[in-house]
Amino acid sequence: MKSMTLALASIVAVTLAGAGIASGGGSSLAKSGTCPLVAGVKWVLPYAPYTSGTKYDLHVGGTKITCKQAAGYVRKLVTLHIRKSGPLSGGPKGFKCTASPGRNGLAYTGTCQPTSEGFLPRDYFTWTVG
Repeated sequence: MKSMTLALASIVAVTLAGAGIASGGGSSLAKSGTCPLVAGVKWVLPYAPYTSGTKYDLHVGGTKITCKQAAGYVRKLVTLHIRKSGPLSGGPKGFKCTASPGRNGLAYTGTCQPTSEGFLPRDYFTWTVG
């Protein structure tokens, strides 16, 4: 009985470790959730008191893009000048992006998702001021 319990515990441990669960979700396979802050160009909120900064919060969902990949796109997208909220070019191939301008006209917040996914996409990344 004891050997059967040990064998079962070993199988569970190997399965959880392979899924990145036993290690606290720190596995390089993890692709969804909150990412580290991204440093980028200065943002300025479009409303008083016009707070500003250079850090962006980044979140990813699904399996089509990692935090590292999304961070590279965010660093590029936040440098783009836009006049009003709406579509934004420069995201990953096969993705559609939208953003809103800050007081300085830069895309301070936005989201990108695959063009094949509609409302409430499974795969996406989104950024906002940090």
